[in-house]
Amino acid sequence: MQGLEATDDYPEGPRWWLALLACVLVIMGAKLTLILFYGSPVPFWDQWDAEGGQIYQPYLQGYVPLGNLIAAHNEHRILIPRLLALGELEFAGRWDPILQMCINAMLHTGFVVTLMVLLRRMVSATAAVALTAFVALLVSVPFAWENVLAGFQSQFYLVLLFSIISLTLLAVAPAFDVRWGVGILFAVLGYFSLSAGGGTLVIAGVIAAAQVAIGRRAGRREWAGIAVLLASGLVLLALVPQPPYHAALKAQSIGQFFLALQSVASWPLKSMPFAPFLLNAPLVWLAVCVLRERRPLSDPAWLCIGIGGWIGMQEILLAYGRAPDVRASRYLDLMVVLVSVNFVATAALLKGLVPTGTRRTAGLALAAAWLLIVTMGIGYSAMKNVAADVINRGQTGKMQVENVRNYLATGDMAHLKGKPFLQVPYPNADRLASLLNLPEIRGILSPELLDDPAARAAMQARLSSGGMFAPLAWKIRTWLPLAGPYIGFAGIAFYFLAGLAGRLRARRALPAPDAVSHAEERPPAAAPNLA
Repeated sequence: MQGLEATDDYPEGPRWWLALLACVLVIMGAKLTLILFYGSPVPFWDQWDAEGGQIYQPYLQGYVPLGNLIAAHNEHRILIPRLLALGELEFAGRWDPILQMCINAMLHTGFVVTLMVLLRRMVSATAAVALTAFVALLVSVPFAWENVLAGFQSQFYLVLLFSIISLTLLAVAPAFDVRWGVGILFAVLGYFSLSAGGGTLVIAGVIAAAQVAIGRRAGRREWAGIAVLLASGLVLLALVPQPPYHAALKAQSIGQFFLALQSVASWPLKSMPFAPFLLNAPLVWLAVCVLRERRPLSDPAWLCIGIGGWIGMQEILLAYGRAPDVRASRYLDLMVVLVSVNFVATAALLKGLVPTGTRRTAGLALAAAWLLIVTMGIGYSAMKNVAADVINRGQTGKMQVENVRNYLATGDMAHLKGKPFLQVPYPNADRLASLLNLPEIRGILSPELLDDPAARAAMQARLSSGGMFAPLAWKIRTWLPLAGPYIGFAGIAFYFLAGLAGRLRARRALPAPDAVSHAEERPPAAAPNLA
């Protein structure tokens, strides 16, 4: 079986790349299928002000003040998502939430691929394929459906992508090196996507301090770098806006804070006192091993631990800032990452054990128990309310389309006022009407809401692109969701191909049957004559 063991540790066989491609297709297919059946062309809630009022209207009038781009949005300064929104307007020639959802799906999938490629070296080839399947399942179930079905949620995917790149660089680069500076830059980009990005520098500073403690970094320069990372991160977090209208959402007592922290740190398991420890046991044990073994900076386990610490910090901030609603769908993309890195930690710990023996058997049993418990928790969370929430979002989205379309056609406020909650896509009917009455907004709405070619042409003429990409963008947003189911099933087919590729490599690695037979039939060598 020596050949099989060598195959299992083969770094970049076709099985891995086929499995990675399969994971990408399954995730994209699942997201696009959800958009196809439940996506709505109506901008939703905060999107009306954050994009329409602050960005699109002044842009179409010829000038966007810098203050609008960096203005606080709740507790965040979403400069990067706003710049992305301007790019989407230029490309689409209209305000198109469906296209934005498709772009967000690509951003999230790109993050997932980046994460798995960076952590691939931690696990064996077989575990790497299993990782892609586990992540495909975890991400494809629409736990974070709010982010999938809203065009104005790119900030969650951007902060994840920027933060992981930042941690990757800062975990290995010497202080004040070029890579170190680039890592800080990506952390700042993350902060200007979502305020959670400010915590990246704090976690990077803690990781660097741990590396100094075990002798992997040394010198005053490294201590100065740690001080800069920690101070910069704390300053960014201190500058997070604190809107008074969100005071009621914060934890009102220490007891409420710890209950909220227990709830969010337990996901996808039930909120119980021991659940966070059970869920994160692999990552904690990996951290102990890394420190005890004094692993080099190049070991990707440092990144795995850094990501876990960063998500843990977000859980603490959520428990304080959103205590009544810490398990809201829009936050679960963060929790999915924590579950994924714990899976990686489990596989990495198993890889470090000897191939046979009692410790190997015990490790496999513990890993199987952890995976069984977490998978059951995933199933429980998926069955609890995800389907009902997604269906309800689709139904309210259709009602929002109807009510907005009727108001645009008639100007009658009865279509916006006095409606049940969420049947109108903004909490203030008068403010919504004032935005819908603006010629800049009316001219860029989707044809499904207002089909006015003259108004649309007038607004597209004000764009730098002149609307030249609008026909292409419309084809993409129309046909890409329709292709979603086919893309997803193609991903499943590639998983079968990955399995076949692994099987063929294993067969080639085994010795030929004839060679084994001849070896068995060969007479034993004569004993040497020692006389």
